[in-house]
Amino acid sequence: KYVVITNNLEENISLNVTYRIYSRWFGKDTTTSKVFDVEAGVKESFLVYENDGCGHSHCSVSIKNYEQLN
Repeated sequence: KYVVITNNLEENISLNVTYRIYSRWFGKDTTTSKVFDVEAGVKESFLVYENDGCGHSHCSVSIKNYEQLN
């Protein structure tokens, strides 16, 4: 599961993103904050949860909040 961030600005950015990873099937329910650096004009995917079983069972990543740091 990924967090996908699109930077439409003409400058590089750093975002502090708070996101929830949830899977009832795997007993996962965590909220985490992490800083992601995204280059200007780029769409990037960041792997935040790796579990092969998510291809067959429901796993979700939902963004709760984000704040630009620069």
